[in-house]
Order: sequence, then structure tokens, then C-alpha cells
Amino acid sequence: MLLRLLSIVVLLTIAQAVVENPCKAKQTTGCKDLATTDSCEKIFLDGTGQIQPSCYDKTNADFVFSSNCRATCQLCCQEPEFDCADDPLPGIDCPIPDQDGNVDEISCSRFSDENFQHCQSSCGWCNKKAAPCVDYLAATDCAPFKAAPGDLCTTDAQVKVFCAKTCGACITEDCDDASTRCPIWVGNGFCTDPFYTAGDSVSTYCKKSCDLC
Repeated sequence: MLLRLLSIVVLLTIAQAVVENPCKAKQTTGCKDLATTDSCEKIFLDGTGQIQPSCYDKTNADFVFSSNCRATCQLCCQEPEFDCADDPLPGIDCPIPDQDGNVDEISCSRFSDENFQHCQSSCGWCNKKAAPCVDYLAATDCAPFKAAPGDLCTTDAQVKVFCAKTCGACITEDCDDASTRCPIWVGNGFCTDPFYTAGDSVSTYCKKSCDLC
């Protein structure tokens, strides 16, 4: 009898491990569902909005759809941009994606150097070799700092933070364009055109010009 009870306990433990969320200890939000949200919720949420084990249970017939419903199933850590762990500084929290899975890009960019070192998962930067190079302030606001007497970019630490791109103070890496025509393409909207971004043409040909380093 005791042996039978022990067997049942072992089986229950195995079953529980099979359906456990593999992103439980990692970033669980930030990405978006590839399928419609309504479809994902119908398949993977119960009547109370709780996530069904079919999201993680490979023996369940619905599991095959879970890769298209990673936001609903809280499996965002399996996406390349979130597939790493944050290492926040003591007493400092990393930016948290909202309930729609949108990352607070302003918070990530404001201190991009520190966030790249400590909050890559929260900012969706796990697959980047360097933080995106951006100005937190508008470029028109940053330009005068660069042109000011004494160049505030080199003398004012706060200016470097808020105008990192204009000041050339971003984290750097070896980064080149594969085509000399990139500056022309960028002017025509190449970096943001879904036709090119979906096919990886942007990162393949104009990585430097599109600020993907």
C-alpha cells in the first residue's frame, strides 16, 4: 500500500513538472501574440482568465498553437529578445512591460547604458550586442548642446544621458552597413517599412544606418 502511494506521488510530481511554465522564473511579458488575442484566449484561458496547462503540456493537442500565443501563455522568455535574465542593481527596478506587452521604451532608453547591462530582458534587448542608440530628448533639443560653447556633450554628464545619440555617447560595437546606398534607403523609410523589417533585410543590409547596433 505504501509503495502504491509513493508511486502516485511520483506520477503527480512528474505530471506537475510537465505543465509548469518554463518562463516562470524569467520575463513572462513583453512579446505579442502572433494569432489574434481572442483566439489565444479561447484556446488557452479558462472561464476565469487563468492560463490552461495546455500552454506548456507537450502532450496536449492544443500545445502546437502555443508558439503563436506566447503573450497569452506568458511564454515571452522564449522569444530571442527576451530569452535572458535581468540583473538589476540593488534597489533599482527594471522597466516592466504593461498588460498589453508593450515595453516602456522611454524608460529603457533614458538610461540605456545601465539598462543594457542590467535589464536586457525587460527592455527586449537580449538579442542585441549593444543598446539602441537614441536621444531621450528630441533631436532638435539635443543639437544646441552639441553646438554650445565648450560642447556640453563632453562636459555635462546629464546631457550625455539624455542626448546619447547626438553626443555619440552610446555603447558601441563593430557595426557596418552592407550597402553604401543605406543612407538613401533610410531617407525613404527603409528602416521602418514592415516589408523589409519582417524579412530581416534591415538588419542584414543597413544595421548601422538603422541604429540596430
